[in-house]
Amino acid sequence: MAPVPVDTAFEAALALASPVEGTERVALPAAPGRILATDSPAAGPYPAFDHAAVDGYALRAADGAEAPVVLPCTDLSLPGSRPAPLAPGRAARIFTGAPIPDGADSVVMQEACAAVTLPDGTPAVRIGTAAAAGGNLRRAGEDMRPGEALLTAGSLLDARHLAAAAAADIGALEVRRRVRVAYLSCGNELLPPGAPAAAGIPAARDSNRPMLAALLARPWIEARDLGIQPDQPERLQAALAEAAGWADLVVTSGGMSVGETDHLPEAVARLEGEWAALQVAMKPGKPLGLGRLGAAVLLGLPGNPYAAFVGAVLFGGLVLRRLSGQPAVRPPGRRALLAEAVSRRPGRTDFLPVALVPAQGEGPPRLQVLGPGGSARLAPLLAADGLAEVAGDLAAAPAGTPVRFHSFAELFGTG
Repeated sequence: MAPVPVDTAFEAALALASPVEGTERVALPAAPGRILATDSPAAGPYPAFDHAAVDGYALRAADGAEAPVVLPCTDLSLPGSRPAPLAPGRAARIFTGAPIPDGADSVVMQEACAAVTLPDGTPAVRIGTAAAAGGNLRRAGEDMRPGEALLTAGSLLDARHLAAAAAADIGALEVRRRVRVAYLSCGNELLPPGAPAAAGIPAARDSNRPMLAALLARPWIEARDLGIQPDQPERLQAALAEAAGWADLVVTSGGMSVGETDHLPEAVARLEGEWAALQVAMKPGKPLGLGRLGAAVLLGLPGNPYAAFVGAVLFGGLVLRRLSGQPAVRPPGRRALLAEAVSRRPGRTDFLPVALVPAQGEGPPRLQVLGPGGSARLAPLLAADGLAEVAGDLAAAPAGTPVRFHSFAELFGTG
């Protein structure tokens, strides 16, 4: 089978998924991290009313146009109050956030004013700087108006969205139901971390399920761990049937090659599912399983830990974004340069753990490759800032070679 280009594999993964059906309405405190299902216009104006932007004195701009001027000042406007209308030729003491009295169209900040008393004992204020119409006040609706476009469907709701929604008098939002994901590992040799091994029998610790659990720990995902499945076709088939009856996405690691103990393709076939074992022109993560079981998307990852990690963050992240209704595109990365030469084989795309080198002047960031390559190595990831994607058509990759840099913030930023 000819190797499949990385971009072709991304397209194949995306073609399997479509946004999940079903929504629910949640109050704002329950909305962080959820995916907005429908466009949400502003319900009320923001600001909700004309108010002062500073502490000072409210007046008609015409009455303070030729400063200095002294105006009687017996009225007061406080936040949360309803001030009396302001008569011509007068001023009102006002504080930040307090309503502008009817009749006033300007606020002069208190630093330019001084409290005085008129000869008859009436409290007054000396306006020391010229007032301007609209000065130091915020008009109702100048930021957001009722019915105006505000939040867009597919948005991953965070503090910005919720602040705007609350300010625009939106108390609840329609969000997509959570994406349901079931995941499992395949292999007789696997044990959970900390579990005792049988005497005399070598065991490998299953690092892929904890890795997947961490990647799936998001408010818009509901995850179910189906454990370690032994190399027994009937057990694996039963686990897959259970997963497909509940999940939108089933993620497996290991068990999908052509060896005598690799039963995943057989189990999918017995359940009348679709399965394609791709040989992707990439390192690590060359073997990649894509298919469908009933309504569920199937994603088969390699068993080797680093290869499983790369496949999960690249292909798993892409499928999850599509299922959730978020914008789903191939991870774009940003342009960067290799800080040192990397030995490679042309015809494959390499994904290497890298650290950002401190900047030396302007230009693209430079990347230091960490540790030796290998699909089973995890230690280099601990010091990495992300992955460098070295294009498959490069015959060599000397220092200064342009690459794509995928930061972990980008790769993990599916919510």
